[in-house]
Amino acid sequence: MRLHKNLLLKSNIKEEVVERILWIDHTSTYCATIDVNHKNALPEINELSSINRLLEDGSIKILERDSFGRYLAENELTSSEITIRNNRWDAIKELIDLEPDIFDSAKRWKLIEKNCGDNYPTTVLKHLRVYWQRGCTMNALLPDYKNSGNRGLPKKLKDKKTGRPKKYNTKNEGINVTPEVEYYFSEGIKKFKESNSIKIIDIYRFILNEYFVENISYENGKKKITLKQEIPSIRQFRYWYNKNSNSSAESKAINRKGSRRYLLEDRPVLGTSDQYISAPGLKYQIDSTPADIQLVSEKDPDLIIGRPTIYFVVDVFSRMIVGMYVSLQNASWSAASMALINTAMNKVDYCKQFDIDISEDEWPTHYLPESILADRAEFKGYKTEQLISGLGIRVENTPSYRADYKGIVEQSFNKLNRKLKPNLPGVVNKDSGARGQRDPKLDARLTIKECTQAVIQIAMFYNNYNWLKTYEVDEEMIADRVPSIPIELWRWGVKRRSGKLRTFPMDMIKLNLLPRRNATITKNGIHFTKQIFYTCLRAEREGWYQDASINGSWKVEIAYDPRSVNQIYIVNKDGTYEVCYLLEQYKTYQDIQYDELELLRENRKSDEKGYEHSELEKEIDLDNYLKELADKGQKRHKQKTKEPNKSEKIKNIRENRKDELQKANKKEAFILDEVNKYEIEQDGIDYDDEINDGTDYLLKMIMKHQEGADEDD
Repeated sequence: MRLHKNLLLKSNIKEEVVERILWIDHTSTYCATIDVNHKNALPEINELSSINRLLEDGSIKILERDSFGRYLAENELTSSEITIRNNRWDAIKELIDLEPDIFDSAKRWKLIEKNCGDNYPTTVLKHLRVYWQRGCTMNALLPDYKNSGNRGLPKKLKDKKTGRPKKYNTKNEGINVTPEVEYYFSEGIKKFKESNSIKIIDIYRFILNEYFVENISYENGKKKITLKQEIPSIRQFRYWYNKNSNSSAESKAINRKGSRRYLLEDRPVLGTSDQYISAPGLKYQIDSTPADIQLVSEKDPDLIIGRPTIYFVVDVFSRMIVGMYVSLQNASWSAASMALINTAMNKVDYCKQFDIDISEDEWPTHYLPESILADRAEFKGYKTEQLISGLGIRVENTPSYRADYKGIVEQSFNKLNRKLKPNLPGVVNKDSGARGQRDPKLDARLTIKECTQAVIQIAMFYNNYNWLKTYEVDEEMIADRVPSIPIELWRWGVKRRSGKLRTFPMDMIKLNLLPRRNATITKNGIHFTKQIFYTCLRAEREGWYQDASINGSWKVEIAYDPRSVNQIYIVNKDGTYEVCYLLEQYKTYQDIQYDELELLRENRKSDEKGYEHSELEKEIDLDNYLKELADKGQKRHKQKTKEPNKSEKIKNIRENRKDELQKANKKEAFILDEVNKYEIEQDGIDYDDEINDGTDYLLKMIMKHQEGADEDD
């Protein structure tokens, strides 16, 4: 196996020794590693050939699971944890880019002293060590107090001010940030959006002027205000602002500067698509397009489910399609995250899910990039923060309506549609829907799985055989005569410039990227969506369903894969998870996507609604029949000449029941066909003729048989 950044190497001689690869030089000769268990560990430079020899002789092994990383999602963190993490990140972010010098023991301390800013050098070194040991992501810098206190719960405010006491004696001792104060903060920010200022202190002064003025006076024609004695501090406002704002830094800047000024000064993407990209994994591009083909349901081929959305993730350096996703979802973060997960998947295993056998050499991409270029709509706010903090991926957003910034991935879609349209049924052409043209929905024949199979094969062809006529090679490529084919460019780049490809455990990637929602623990199981129920070993072991039956249901956060209803994952507070499986009665829906499940359920509901009128008519007919029976019984009762008294009516119920049962047994006794055939033939009549002529004689024989039975009784 080729060594890559972030791999864990465990010693088979000293069990406690586990080292993480932090960096590999572009010639694949040297690497930097650090012991993840030693509290005073520092990076060391090693030869890759030495590590490969130790792997071959069994002295060390590669760990498949990274138990040292942090799996927590951004919305699971408290504002305190986020603040501490971000402060630590600010202290080291300039240093982590100084590779490989920062790994050199002779240069490290001088670099730290030069770039530590207002922080102590020893503190910066401590943060660097934690960052390296725990997976080289922002979340590696989270504080270690997840098990202390009431995590994430707001304090109960009393008369005494909470928080640390003032260091200096001032008239203003501060106030608690009550719901009323929070309302002032919120309303003040809304009113302040008109302003062009970019400083928090200006917003703070604006709020004080609006809501915390005790008196207004005029001296020499000038307005003079007197603030209330008790006002919130700038520190309290800044803390509240960062905690309660769901906006990303980008949207905050737009609110303060205005969109025009923001685009002028802070536009996030400059230059051409592949400018400064010199190796695989430095930058991926991701984009989506509605496929030009109509599909049908796998469970019901008569049900048309519309056009799928296809995501491609393309390596900018080599033009390799490194990830993909085909779904019924519209373009969204949920769908885009599935494409990113696919980039880190082993493609041999992925293709097997769709009955396609390939070798590792045909699609050798299962790595995450250093940066990714994406649309602003799908990659902003919380989602971007999750990629940065959880997986260390830098996100660049294209401006609106600028598809040319993602020209590389756009070309992949063009090649895809050129292959789909001439060869598959149900394709959508530019004149589809025009008057006189056949509706492509009527020709839909393929399922979502078959469409995915087609896209996989097209991607494989593009990666392995498509010559890139406009690809600009550099001097090294010319010297090595590298073919301008994506897979050849990828292989050459990995061999000659391999230091930027990174790996993470799939569990860590999935828990960071899979969409999340709430599920409900009920007495019938774990309810997630559309009346689908799941179960897990922990729930059964701890008696969750019994508790729900007695005490009522409750919510749990789950992560789910939109491509399959087979499993969901309960996310625990410590970053671990529980796998939940479909209950047996819902296995009908196994192996389909949630979007298709929704379509099937809607189609079933439509059939149900369409049947309601007929069912209602038949139910009314049934009611009328039952009423007629009741009326018949009432009439028969009224025709009686003598009405028995109450005691006579109920005293012989058991005997009456026995007599009635005997009569019913005589009428309902089964007489097998061979008995009838024997008695008919005893009278010299052919049985088949009798059956053909009618049943009169047969009925006589049956009655004769019953009379004989009565005499025997």
